[in-house]
Amino acid sequence: MTTLCQVSQNSLTLTVPYPDDRAHFVVHTSAGPVRVRQIIFRGALTITRKEIPLSGTVEYAHSASGESISQSASFEFEVLNAKLSFEMHKLTGLSGETQILLRKIKDL
Repeated sequence: MTTLCQVSQNSLTLTVPYPDDRAHFVVHTSAGPVRVRQIIFRGALTITRKEIPLSGTVEYAHSASGESISQSASFEFEVLNAKLSFEMHKLTGLSGETQILLRKIKDL
């Protein structure tokens, strides 16, 4: 599965195929069912850079051994009349993966 992304000035085009034969969408037409193999998303992209202070950090560890489980950092900010929290959680175990979470804290 390959996702293609093209960006030119403010225009953004994402071509996203369905991952396999089991995951697809069918449109029923007068000529019969038509399988949708990919979706093309087109839109505008605006990037604004703003420094936001770190609102919290935490490290989770096993209580007995002290071995680290994960390390997290969060940033709180306001956008579109809502307060949001952007969080990054780095799993320090075997996977080492980083999980990103965007949460709505409250409406303003």
